[in-house]
Amino acid sequence: MTASRNPVLHGLLAAARRLLCLIAVGLLLLAGGVDAAGLTQIRLFGFDEDQGLVVLYANAPMTARAFHLSSPERWVVDIPNAHYNDSTTTLGGIKGTPIRRIRAAQFKGGVLRIVFDLDRYAEFPQELTNPGPDNYRLSFRVAPGKASAAAHPTPVPEVARPTPRPPLKTPRVPLVLRPAPQPTRAPVSFARAHEHEEANGPSGLSLHRVGG
Repeated sequence: MTASRNPVLHGLLAAARRLLCLIAVGLLLLAGGVDAAGLTQIRLFGFDEDQGLVVLYANAPMTARAFHLSSPERWVVDIPNAHYNDSTTTLGGIKGTPIRRIRAAQFKGGVLRIVFDLDRYAEFPQELTNPGPDNYRLSFRVAPGKASAAAHPTPVPEVARPTPRPPLKTPRVPLVLRPAPQPTRAPVSFARAHEHEEANGPSGLSLHRVGG
């Protein structure tokens, strides 16, 4: 008797197939260390250029453990009891930082690992905030950010300028009017003039005797 002719046997086989499918799905989830129902769901992973932050958003608080690895240089962040369900798994390098690439991967045991591939040693401070209900943000400071740079611009060094000198003032000399010099005349001696007149007559005349 075949299963197609026996409805009971056919139903048992269909149930067995469904059970096997469920077992296979469960094994796949266990192999990835993921039990989505009991893990924190991380739904967004990206770089906030305005604030200079690498951010993760989740529906519950996250506890992150960060450490450094060398050869090559890496900054690693492990988040336990987390399930990453976003399509973005890689971010490119961030200009002005030692970050060449950022990777996200799901590990066994429900551990989400974020790896910062670096070209030199660096550490990135982290902060957990709660922007709203069922909305938690884990951020890593990797750059100053545009908002911070605008609020605190780099001071421009002042160029020393020469002290202005007051304009030179030509002293004003008061104008003094002086009388024109008079020609110098020799003083006349009246005694000598009298003697001269007695001998020669009045000035300008010559006396001559007439007749004897």
